[in-house]
Amino acid sequence: MRLQATGGFVGKNDVLTVDGDGAWTYTGRSGSKHGTLTAAQRDRLTALVTDPKLAAEARLRMPKNTCADGVSYRLTVGSLTLTRVNCGGSAQTPTFNAIVELLGKATPI
Repeated sequence: MRLQATGGFVGKNDVLTVDGDGAWTYTGRSGSKHGTLTAAQRDRLTALVTDPKLAAEARLRMPKNTCADGVSYRLTVGSLTLTRVNCGGSAQTPTFNAIVELLGKATPI
């Protein structure tokens, strides 16, 4: 899976890729970093990205977000792609929000 974060106050353009075994690669302004999710993090991420709710969230038509300095996230899992602007999260996309939160805590993204 791949998560790209762009925009925000500092104009970030960060990319995180996570393999099925939990190995991750982050590329951003500060260079590249590598690591591995813990078994619990990997299992949680696997459960989230395979949850049918994520595909349902991808089909939602979200209103145009006018949040100043919001970070735009683009999540790609196989053929599924979701793009959302983070302005405090959306109650309509709890699975997507949980993925972003998990990866935000476990990696530099």
